Amino acid sequence: MKAKKSLSKKPKTVKAVRSPTPRDIIPMAMVSTHEPFNHKDWFFELKWDGFRALAYCAGEDVKLRSKNNQSFNTKFASIKTELERLRLNAVLDGEIAVLNEKGAADFNKIMYSINSGTLVYYVFDILWYNGYSLINVPLIERKKILKSILQSSNIVRFSDHVSHKGKELYNLAQQYRIEGIVAKYKHGLYYPGGRTTGWIKIKTAQVVQGVIAGFILDQDKPGSGFNSLIIAQKKEKGYKYIGQVGTGVTKLALNKVFKAKRSKSIFSTIPNVNARTAFRTPIKKPKVVWIKPDLQCEIKCLEFDHFGLMRHPSFKGLLT
Repeated sequence: MKAKKSLSKKPKTVKAVRSPTPRDIIPMAMVSTHEPFNHKDWFFELKWDGFRALAYCAGEDVKLRSKNNQSFNTKFASIKTELERLRLNAVLDGEIAVLNEKGAADFNKIMYSINSGTLVYYVFDILWYNGYSLINVPLIERKKILKSILQSSNIVRFSDHVSHKGKELYNLAQQYRIEGIVAKYKHGLYYPGGRTTGWIKIKTAQVVQGVIAGFILDQDKPGSGFNSLIIAQKKEKGYKYIGQVGTGVTKLALNKVFKAKRSKSIFSTIPNVNARTAFRTPIKKPKVVWIKPDLQCEIKCLEFDHFGLMRHPSFKGLLT
């Protein structure tokens, strides 16, 4: 297939300005909400669950970098090679993901280097092109430029969007267990290193039922020093540890937990609650308090990770 003709002239917008190739850009961040919405002035994209990456492309010279400006050239060499083949003169913003057999991004596969699935770079924005900065160009125009220069590639893909129908796309994302969607104001500009309400992350979630097996106190925290609840699920033979949750725990729920009867651990093998598994930050001077598994609860989480632990858990409430 012949390559599409490269756009060699200034993009058709008065807000694109001549600029040298930028370096070390910190990508724009987004705010979060829980409720999807519909609006004619917004685009809605699937949120790919992987690694944010900027690609600095100067023909066959490509530098692939993380959002913290760490090199991805070796870790994702196949994507770098594909970008070299495309011979672009642009700075791209996107997400590197591994797709499972259903076409959904699988964070476990990319995080734990599981050698299956399809490695893809979904490009959703362009910040610079052929000597011109595009950060002050409205998103709707940046999208047009980006789509026009990306060739057909199974590895580097244009991250498409829908207009207006955010609720419908959110429902599809939830149905196929995709991390969520991103709403973007279609007339918005790009703010490197900034966080703007022009980009809104709306995550999907599943509700998990479990029992509170104990709680953790951080001795270095003022006040109660509460850190998190230890959550388990009842299995045929004993209990399985599924992680911890601190977000969303109310004072009312916490008072009931503190008043619960103390006990030995309900786990046949006591879990290492201070491990870095699932990207938790180790707790300073933790004190574990085990209780009887009398308090049942519901927790919202994105999914379970490679170790069987909840990802992005949030406490929903106690079950009566």
